[in-house]
Amino acid sequence: MALYHLPGSPWPQMLQGILGQTLPTLRKSVNSPYIRGLVIGDFEVWKAFFADLAPGPDGSSAEITGGEAGFYLGMSGPQISNLVAYGFLSSGRISMAEIWDFRRKFISPKEVAARLQVNGEITLANVVGGELNKAGITAIRLGSFVRSRIDVEQYYGSRLA
Repeated sequence: MALYHLPGSPWPQMLQGILGQTLPTLRKSVNSPYIRGLVIGDFEVWKAFFADLAPGPDGSSAEITGGEAGFYLGMSGPQISNLVAYGFLSSGRISMAEIWDFRRKFISPKEVAARLQVNGEITLANVVGGELNKAGITAIRLGSFVRSRIDVEQYYGSRLA
């Protein structure tokens, strides 16, 4: 999901690519029937896939729980709770339109680390957070960890996938 920034869900196209074997994957465990048992086989193919991907099916009115929002945003339950408490996300059920809007505006150190790893730089979210703090790109609110997507993407430039 770190490579997808358009509205809609990339999952239908991703699953079709995985099943059709146009998106190379490997299994971590032979016995695992779950998608979490897959790992990306070739990042370059996946990067090209996402670069050419059209917006996914419109599901902007669909509402999801905070836990599900955590999945889409790559965040834990407590992190989502903090964003709700700070007023950055709605409490209760959250529309996908709100999730996509949030994701277009903000980025987490975890997502930055994942995008750097896709480009071959091995790092951790806490290292990214430290780099951003040193660069003066602070969290959007004290006690939060997300930052302005525009500022972070300008700072890292071509290093991000």
